Amino acid sequence: MKIWEGKEWENHIQLLLKRHHGTDYQDVSDEDGGDYGLEGFSLDGCVYQCYAAKEPVTTEELYENQRDKITRDINKFVKNKSHLTKIFGELQIKRWILVVPRYKSARLLKHTEKKSQEVRQEKLPYVANDFKVLVITDDYFKVEQQELKNTTLNFISKDVSSEDIESWKGESENLTLINNLVRKVDKINRLSPSQKNNFIDTTIKYFITGQHLLSHLFNLYPDIYERVISFKSFKEDFIQFGLLTDMDEELKKFQSTFFQYKSDLEKELDGINPNSLSVLSYEAVSDWLMRCPLDF
Repeated sequence: MKIWEGKEWENHIQLLLKRHHGTDYQDVSDEDGGDYGLEGFSLDGCVYQCYAAKEPVTTEELYENQRDKITRDINKFVKNKSHLTKIFGELQIKRWILVVPRYKSARLLKHTEKKSQEVRQEKLPYVANDFKVLVITDDYFKVEQQELKNTTLNFISKDVSSEDIESWKGESENLTLINNLVRKVDKINRLSPSQKNNFIDTTIKYFITGQHLLSHLFNLYPDIYERVISFKSFKEDFIQFGLLTDMDEELKKFQSTFFQYKSDLEKELDGINPNSLSVLSYEAVSDWLMRCPLDF
């Protein structure tokens, strides 16, 4: 079972909802005093809220956390009558839906029915007579999940010239990274001076290209960006540990690190195209080579 962080889960569900409803979906930001107990709503009368409990939890703890989440946000849904009336306009809300990674207790459904009755009794101008509070998982969006997995990243690799590489070397904030890389490459005795320089420039080229792709993902595919960064951070701990031992076959370690990371990333990002996969893998290894203080 995948363990979801709260913001990661919210981003995941928001993408599914936007794909499911299209332009009939409106997300609601909470950054400017807008915490009204909902992440967004659709024009068919559904309000959505996302919640991922901090795992691991027992069945009882999961029930209590989800129950309390519903109670808190339904209270906001009722209390913010003046604000929500202006947001919804003439739209009648039929369903308030909590989307969670999993739920295990039938008692939670009893609680949702209790809250449904309480909201209907309030006679709110934006609530329909058949209003219901529901709890669902992302299994309700299987089609949308598959579509996201099959999304091809239309990425054209950045053409990094020798001038770009020299310019990057000349930036003061990159000096520590360059010194780290040079120190590690100097330990590869089987390379000639020209081969070492070429290795350094190639590493920097991979890094620049990868950073360009990461920026592309951040702007257009934020869910994939978050998954890449999270996966890379997770893998880094294991890479650093491995570099503490067996210093005799540096190039083989570099190659095996790249291919293993690429294989693992492909499993994590099902559907990503091979070119982007290679770029992200080279970016990760290049980044570790320059940033990690351990010896190569």
